[in-house]
Amino acid sequence: MFEWLFDRQTHRDTAVPDLKREAAERRRLPAGLSTKLADQEDKWNAIADAVGFIVAVYAKGEETLVDVLRVDGAYLNNRHTLVLQVVAPKAARDRDVGGRLQWVRNFELPIEDLRHYEPLHAEFAGSDAEAYRSAVERGQRAAEKL
Repeated sequence: MFEWLFDRQTHRDTAVPDLKREAAERRRLPAGLSTKLADQEDKWNAIADAVGFIVAVYAKGEETLVDVLRVDGAYLNNRHTLVLQVVAPKAARDRDVGGRLQWVRNFELPIEDLRHYEPLHAEFAGSDAEAYRSAVERGQRAAEKL
C-alpha cells in the first residue's frame, strides 16, 4: 500500500550524495597541479626537517624583504596555496654571550611571495650575529639580481 512512498524516498536519498560528490569534484584542483603542490609541500617539509634555516627574499605587500628564516613546516591551505610556517629572528643582547638571535616572530609565508631562497646549515640557530649579517648580505646580493 505504501510502497510508492518508500521507493520515492529511496530515490531522493541516492540523489543527494550525487550532488555533494559533484560539488566536491568541482572544488578539486586539476590532477597535475595538485601533484605539483603536494611535491612542493613534501620538499619544504624535508627542508624544515633536515636544514630548518634559509636566507629568504620575499615580498610583504609592496615591500621586498631579505631575512634569515627558520622553516617549521609547510601546508596547503583551503585556497589550495602552499604556505610556509616560518619564524624570523630578533636581535638580542646578552651580558654573558653578547649579541645573539632570538627566534620569536612567527608568521606564515605564501610560497608565491617567496622570490628567492638559499638553504643554510642546520646549526645556524647557534650562530652569532656575524653569521646572520653575512647570510643577509648574501640574500641582498641575490635580491639585487632579481
